[in-house]
Amino acid sequence: MKRFIVFLLMIAINLSIISGCSTSKVTDKEVETDKSINEQKELTVKISGPKSPAIIPLLRIIDTNGLGENVKIELNLYHSMEEMVTLATDKDNAFMALPAHTASVLYNKDIDIKLLNVGIWGCMYLTTIDAECKGWEDLKGGKLYIPGKNSPPDMITKYFLKKNNLEPGKDLEIVYSNHTEIAQLLELGNIKHAIDAEPFTTLHKETIDGFKVISDYSEEWKKTEGEEYELPAFGIVVNGKFAADNKEIVDNFNRSYEQAVKWTNENPKQAELLAIDQLKTKPDLIEKAIPNMSFIYESAETAKKSLEKYFNILVDYKPETVGGKIPDETFYYKH
Repeated sequence: MKRFIVFLLMIAINLSIISGCSTSKVTDKEVETDKSINEQKELTVKISGPKSPAIIPLLRIIDTNGLGENVKIELNLYHSMEEMVTLATDKDNAFMALPAHTASVLYNKDIDIKLLNVGIWGCMYLTTIDAECKGWEDLKGGKLYIPGKNSPPDMITKYFLKKNNLEPGKDLEIVYSNHTEIAQLLELGNIKHAIDAEPFTTLHKETIDGFKVISDYSEEWKKTEGEEYELPAFGIVVNGKFAADNKEIVDNFNRSYEQAVKWTNENPKQAELLAIDQLKTKPDLIEKAIPNMSFIYESAETAKKSLEKYFNILVDYKPETVGGKIPDETFYYKH
């Protein structure tokens, strides 16, 4: 298990942890639930996710009793990849939010999960404080700072560099760090170019002089792969045995999650208030970042085409980043 955890740490996305300030409970109950589910007995369902804005739709489901009045939801947040692995291997953990490529790794390591949906897309950017830098070609001869070696930002960035006729180590230098250090170096003017992600990009636009986005990875992905493909980021997986034993609850969760994603986009201020107990960050940051976070619900079946494109590119880069191979058909939950 220790070697497995180290392996996941190497490839897991370097999404830095953010957390919240005071509290205000959202009371608007818009989500329609299937009241017939588990009317005869009470059931506790465990759900887990990262301490980041990715949990907002899950919090909405909890706040609205989205799985039914007789279903109690227990939320567990992971702060590290070690904690994520522990929760993923817990047979009592029903649903989990995690990076799409990490879901593939876990599945290929014979952990009993199925991908339910993808709810967050893209959210990565090529950024700079150099006023003269207009695009990828202007990186030539410079240094590019990336959060996390072998992380998705690293893998996809190197793919885009190749597509733009730039070779790391020859045309530019790659330097690995973390979001906090990169932000500090940008603020001091000690570096010029970096890969960033939401909600940090929104924060850095407000706090770092001259900070700007020169490439949105979602748009770059469409440019290189085609308009029909999206760049997956975060999805929800379900424990395989739980799914087999509780199909009604799983289908109801999917419906509730889709509605929660829609509500998050339409109510960014209320969404921030809902998450404020969990996320400590600059006031109004989450509200401002939500429109840029690409909260878009797609079922696993609908998202499969984009996921397979993404997995194929990662396999070509380094097979272990998806667990050694492209997940087979049983990885995708079928309604």
